Amino acid sequence: MSTPDLASVIDQCLDDLVTGRATMSECLERYPQHRAELEPLLLAAASLQAVPSRAERAPDRIRRAQFMELIRETPQERRSWLPSLAGLLTTGLFPRVLAATAPVALAVGIGMFLLVSQPATPAAASTLTLFAGSAEEQVGGQWRALSDGAAVRQGARVRTTAEGHALLTFPDGSTSSLEPSTEIAIELLAAGTPRQVQIRQFSGRLWNDVVTDTREGARYEVLTSDATVQVHGTVFETAVDNGQTSVTTSEGLVDVVVGAERVSVPGGQLVRAQAQRVSERGAAQAAGSLTINAPFTAALVSERGEATGARTDGAIFRQIRGVTTSNPGDGPQRFEFQRLPPGDYTLLLQRFEQGSGDLVLNVNGVERRVPIDESSGTTQLRVHVDVQDGRPRVALSEDRPRPAPAAERPPVVRVVETERTKKLADVATQRAAVTRREVPATTGPVAAAPAAGSSRTPGAVAATSAQTTPDPQIQRLRDAIVRNDAPTIRAVLADIVAISDTNAARAQFLALSAVVSSDQAAGRVDAALDASDGTLRNALLDRAGTLLVGDQLERLRRGLSGEVFRPSPTGTRPASTPSPTRTPTPAPTSASGGTGTAAPRPPEGPRPSVDPPRRSEVAPLPTAVDGFGIRLRVALGSRNDEVIRRALADVVADDATTIRARLAVLADVVEDREMASRVDRALDAPGASALRTRLLRAVDSEAPGEVVLRALLVETPASSPSPTATLAATAAR
Repeated sequence: MSTPDLASVIDQCLDDLVTGRATMSECLERYPQHRAELEPLLLAAASLQAVPSRAERAPDRIRRAQFMELIRETPQERRSWLPSLAGLLTTGLFPRVLAATAPVALAVGIGMFLLVSQPATPAAASTLTLFAGSAEEQVGGQWRALSDGAAVRQGARVRTTAEGHALLTFPDGSTSSLEPSTEIAIELLAAGTPRQVQIRQFSGRLWNDVVTDTREGARYEVLTSDATVQVHGTVFETAVDNGQTSVTTSEGLVDVVVGAERVSVPGGQLVRAQAQRVSERGAAQAAGSLTINAPFTAALVSERGEATGARTDGAIFRQIRGVTTSNPGDGPQRFEFQRLPPGDYTLLLQRFEQGSGDLVLNVNGVERRVPIDESSGTTQLRVHVDVQDGRPRVALSEDRPRPAPAAERPPVVRVVETERTKKLADVATQRAAVTRREVPATTGPVAAAPAAGSSRTPGAVAATSAQTTPDPQIQRLRDAIVRNDAPTIRAVLADIVAISDTNAARAQFLALSAVVSSDQAAGRVDAALDASDGTLRNALLDRAGTLLVGDQLERLRRGLSGEVFRPSPTGTRPASTPSPTRTPTPAPTSASGGTGTAAPRPPEGPRPSVDPPRRSEVAPLPTAVDGFGIRLRVALGSRNDEVIRRALADVVADDATTIRARLAVLADVVEDREMASRVDRALDAPGASALRTRLLRAVDSEAPGEVVLRALLVETPASSPSPTATLAATAAR
């Protein structure tokens, strides 16, 4: 194998530095034979890259328009000129420059290359999708029509006409739908890491679907004359009308800053502000739900072409105001209808694997089921929405899904391709990953089917079934916990209590015990039960006492009271042990320094003390959806703490499905004691505590069964054994 020349090495290092695939130290380690010449060049380039960019002056509109015509493209295509520049560096011009100039001159050229290729620049653009009517941009004091697919950049002032329906798609995949007579200005728009979007809204309605971005410095804000709305990943609406700002959260959590007051608005709630004061708080009225209990992805499409739903490739989109969708990769897809505009809609159904099932429409507690048989392929169903007593009413216009008539053109879902869509795994892959992750690690290995004459009880068989098969009821509960939807949490718990079949009830209560084993889930379930009269909590506890024993019963009892149960290492806690208080009591640290006792609880939660099963005994790991496993192992192999931390940050930098899959990969990797030690060392570095906390929270919310991974991430007091020692003792047992 030939040794690469210096020109090729510099070319490769520049590309790696710009795209974030490698750090300077990694480049130097990769090419030790060129280190002496390469290091001063890269150091000089890095110094130039750190020079702050000069504030952009107001551009000449005509000259800028001419320039933009030459480079009009989406932010994701911006690096298309790199191969041409690489060619200049490696052929003709580069050897002559290298031979004729000093290294400092070359470093200046490299630095200029890095400066102009920084990803987070004001040159980022959103893409306009025009569904109906028209949209306009203010240019030189005049309003000019925008075409469908136009690039809308920082500084633009945009409005829709009285019939206009438009959608802005930002570089990270977040979207903002503009209803008729809506006017906004994009005050800040920067692509790259982290996301920076700031919209000033003057009038009308915006429906925002914001990609989760928990990285430090990430921002998505909507500003009005009365309030500032701040989010990191959620679905919400802002309306400005008659001097009043209304903010309604459909999914997630929104912070509304009004003057000196900050109000948190969870899903299903709304806040109104006027004259820099909060004027109203309350609950948003729900219009019903639609659940697809079949192996189909569904998309609700309006007559104008806006759509909310999912594609079989895993793309999720929420373009229609007042309706949200869950991810079908996590379980049965569910639409929640809140303020859906009246009209006729088409429900598109696309099969992603074999099987039958039904659609369940729930409106005001009344269910309507529509069967889907095994032979159905891509089909559609008409949905009608009207308003009764001031509230939207959703109804199915047909008895069963039907293939689109040959003469009828099926609706087309329009989704702008972004970095969000490029990272997708198809729904079948996502569903398989979630199914394998349904096994609660704290309940022990998945048992094989009982042999003939086995003494295993029916309850054990039910428990195994509950662990290996995702249950729609439990998935509905998990979704409600993530949204902090107290009414739905109580409704699901009431359904579980009402199950008459003993084995089915035992399976549900075992799954419920696993669900409430994380701090977040326990706290939200406890809060939901606190809002009732206590009857439901007592019914759950009474029924659990007849179905569960030992740690499983105690875990459920504690979880329903807002605590997380930490099993004792000396044996199973008696079933009759009461839960005296809702304040978690940390277990004492073993004087011998062993791993059998939990360490004192830090703010994020105590170190698990249960003996976790080996992953090979539990369930197969999901496939990494985007090559994360390879990047993680390469990072750990480099032994470079900075590189390892960057790989670990990728775990929590995406949607919930991807986070779960990456946590599974990470949990598998850290079962190796050496790899666990490298992760722990990288997270012990100054300034890395925030990353450790984010990872720990992700485990608690998305993978509470990963006790080995949680043991590694919980910071260990000086008097307690190290995470590596804990893992070593676990492996030895």
